[in-house]
Amino acid sequence: MADLTKITSNTDGSPTGCGIPRFNGVDFLERCRDKKIMLVGDSLSKNMWVSLTCLLHASVPNSNYTIDCTGLLSTFTMPEYGLSILWLKNGFLVDVIYEKIGKVLKLDSIGTGSQWLGMDMLIFNTYHWWLHSGRSQTWDYFQVGDKIVKDMDRLEALKIALTTWATWIDHNTDPSKTKVYFQGVAAVHHE
Repeated sequence: MADLTKITSNTDGSPTGCGIPRFNGVDFLERCRDKKIMLVGDSLSKNMWVSLTCLLHASVPNSNYTIDCTGLLSTFTMPEYGLSILWLKNGFLVDVIYEKIGKVLKLDSIGTGSQWLGMDMLIFNTYHWWLHSGRSQTWDYFQVGDKIVKDMDRLEALKIALTTWATWIDHNTDPSKTKVYFQGVAAVHHE
């Protein structure tokens, strides 16, 4: 593991001995002019959305911007650049539906997919919530097709859901128009 105490920075703020350039918000805004970028997932996606919007605002502090939070969708817009950065809270990527029996995690259903359409970039994440149990579990049942079960192997459930997600992506996005990224588990949440 790297010794973080030995990291120093150059006079421009970039780290020494590292090829990663310092973030240039103005360059990002110009390259993403008239684009829509959506992050879909849990708090990891929210944190990326907040960080990116703050970096962009700090890069052009006198530019106008709007933030709209409606339901599970948050939208940051910079009209001067025609850029929208959206975050859709959906920690499972598939549907969690409130039914008479309780909250049902539908492993083969994506009702929010229509909100993903028309984006220039989609960035997804899921994992953390799949392994929760007891009081921190946010669903009561799993469903695939017509079969409803109280519990099942969580990683098998995740596999089914990610297959549903991947099939949706394959059938509903054009790779020449929409860049799709998937971010897996955050290291801090694994063991």
